[in-house]
Amino acid sequence: MGAIIHLAWRDCYWIDEVGQLGAGVNAWATGDFGMYGIHPPLVRVIASLPVVCSGFHATQNQSRVGENRARREFKPEKYDRQEWAYGQAVMAELGDRARWYLFLGRCMWLPAFLIVLVVVWKWCKTRTESWGAAMFGLAMVCSMPEMLTWGARITGEMATTSIWCLYWYFVRQQRSWSDTFAVGGLLGVALLVRTASVFLPILALIAITVDVAFDPSRCWRRWRVNFCQWGVATMLGIVFLGVAYGLDQVGKPLREFRFVSRVLGGQAGFAGNHWQDSWVGSLPVPFPEQFVSGIDLQKYDFDQPKDCYFGGHAQHGGWWWYYLAALPIKLPVGHLVLVALGIAIAFRQWIMGITTPQGFREAALILLPAIVLFVLTSAQIGHTRNVRYLLPCMPLLAICLCKLATVPCWRMVAWALVICGALETALTYPHMALFSNCIAGGPKETYRWLSHSAYDPRVEDWITREWVLAHPELRPLRGDVRDMPIQALRNSTNIDSDITYEIVLRMNLETSRFRNATPIAQIGATRLVFRDATRTAEKTMHVP
Repeated sequence: MGAIIHLAWRDCYWIDEVGQLGAGVNAWATGDFGMYGIHPPLVRVIASLPVVCSGFHATQNQSRVGENRARREFKPEKYDRQEWAYGQAVMAELGDRARWYLFLGRCMWLPAFLIVLVVVWKWCKTRTESWGAAMFGLAMVCSMPEMLTWGARITGEMATTSIWCLYWYFVRQQRSWSDTFAVGGLLGVALLVRTASVFLPILALIAITVDVAFDPSRCWRRWRVNFCQWGVATMLGIVFLGVAYGLDQVGKPLREFRFVSRVLGGQAGFAGNHWQDSWVGSLPVPFPEQFVSGIDLQKYDFDQPKDCYFGGHAQHGGWWWYYLAALPIKLPVGHLVLVALGIAIAFRQWIMGITTPQGFREAALILLPAIVLFVLTSAQIGHTRNVRYLLPCMPLLAICLCKLATVPCWRMVAWALVICGALETALTYPHMALFSNCIAGGPKETYRWLSHSAYDPRVEDWITREWVLAHPELRPLRGDVRDMPIQALRNSTNIDSDITYEIVLRMNLETSRFRNATPIAQIGATRLVFRDATRTAEKTMHVP
C-alpha cells in the first residue's frame, strides 16, 4: 500500500485522469452525468470530492471550452467528448494545487486495492483451507506491476477489478438470501463503475446452470432456489442503478433512443435505431437513459480504428492477437513460468485421471469472467492499445493458481517463482507504469514493444520538472518536455552560450543527433540528458 501511495504522488497524470477529474467536478456542479458519459459516474464523482470540498467551482470560461470543441468536430451533441478539454481547463485553474488534488483524488480509490487483497485472501483460504495458499495468492497479486500501476490511478480499472472480484466471490459462495442481497448491491455498484458490468448477471446465470448440470448432488429444487436468488439479485442491481441516476428515463421505449454505434443503428456518425420500426422497439428499457447512451458511446468509440503499435509495427487499427502478446510482456517472468507450470500440472493430472471433473469445473468457473473479458477486449480489433483493460483478470488468475502452494512436490517451486516475480517488480520500482519484464528488456526498452497507456513517457513529467529545478547549473536547457500542469518550465531565448544541455526521450534517441553521444545524466526511465557544444540554444527552458 505504501508503494501505491508513493506512485500516486510521483506519477504525472494520465489523460483519462484529467477527464475523470473534470467530469466529476462538472457532475457535482450540474447534477448531470453526461460529461464523460462513456463510463458510469461513480469513479469520477468520488475522485473529485477533494476538489469539490475545497470550494472549487467551475468558471464560465471552462464551460465554453467544451462548446467550442463541439463546433469544431461534428457529432450528435449528446455524444461530444467534452471531458478532455474541460478537465484540462480545471487543471489549469487549479494551478500549483493540481498535483495535490490529483493525489487526493487517487487516494479516494486506494481502498479498492485493499478490497482486492481481502477477496483474494478470503477466496484462496476458503478454496484450499490453507493459510499458505492465501499468502501465496496475496504475494502474487502484490507483485503484479499492473496492479500497482492502476491502483495508483483514477482511471477506474482498479475500482472495476475490486467490485467484479467481490461480486464473483459472492456469486460462487452464495448460500443464503442475505448473500443474494449482497450480490444485488454489488451488481448495482459494478454497473455504476463500468458499463461492461451488464455481462455479470449473464455470467452468474451460466455458473448456476453449470453447477446444476454437472453436479448430481444438487437437486432440481435447489436449482429453482438458485435461479430465484439470481433473479432477485439482478433486479436489485438494476433498481440500485436506476435510483443512483435519479430514475433518468427508466422504462423509456427502445425505439425512442438514438444510437451512433453501428451495432445499435448508427450510420457514419449520424444517430439511428435498428428497432425503430420493429415490435422490439416498443419494449421498455430498464436502464437509465444516460447509462444506455454510455454503452452506445463505448461501442462507437471502439468502432473508430485507432493508431496501434506493437513491436516496431504501427498501423491504423490493431490485431486480434495483441493482448495475447502484450499481456506476457507486462507480467514478471516468474509469474509467466508459474502460469505455464499451472497449465502443465493441470494437463498432467487430467491425463492421469488424478483431478476430478469437479476440480476443473471449479477452476473454469473462477476464470469465467476473466475469459469473457479477454475475448471481448480482443474482439475490439480497432482499439488494441490498453493492457489495463485486462486488470480484472489478474486477481482471478492468482486465485486459480493458489492451489499450487498446497501441492507438496511443487510448493517450493511455486513459491520460488512468485518470489522471483516479486524481486523483478521490486527492482523495477518505481517505474511500474513503464514495466516490461527482463525478457522484453525492462522499462528502458518497453517503448520498443508497446505504446499508449502501456508505455507513456509523460508519466515521469513531474519528476523531470523536479530534476530540472534541482540542477540550475544546467542552463541553457531544452528538450522533449511537454507543458506541465504546474507551470515551472517556460520557453525563453538565450544565445549568449555556446554550450547547451538537452533532454531527449529515450524512445526518440535513435533518430536524434545524440544517438552516438554519452549522456551526462538520466531522468527516470524515459529521458536522457546530453551536453551539446555544437550550436547555441535558440530556445531554452529556465526556471525564473
